[in-house]
Amino acid sequence: MRTPDVPGLHSSSIVGASGSSSQKREPSSSSPPSVIALTGSDHAAFVAWLETPFATICMLLLLIALFHHTALGLQVIIEDYVHSGAKFAAIIATRLGCFALAVAGIVATLRIAFAG
Repeated sequence: MRTPDVPGLHSSSIVGASGSSSQKREPSSSSPPSVIALTGSDHAAFVAWLETPFATICMLLLLIALFHHTALGLQVIIEDYVHSGAKFAAIIATRLGCFALAVAGIVATLRIAFAG
């Protein structure tokens, strides 16, 4: 049985225990950059992907959205379950912690993007 030619698939096949052949996916240069296409790749491949402008911008937006969402979720938890005077301090500490982690992620991403 012949498998259809699909762009982005490696040409060699791997025969599994059941005898059926499967093909290993590799990112193709014609497809849009995607972190999903890098599944199973090494560190160098991920760094090369992150050095592209589109991937860098997407990663920066992801980090901003991630830590903003985290700060909002933790604030709701603190408002619901902390019933002392430490509520305000806990919210400020949470916000500062999320901000610090976001800045660390952004700096790391920019260092990788502009290292080349």
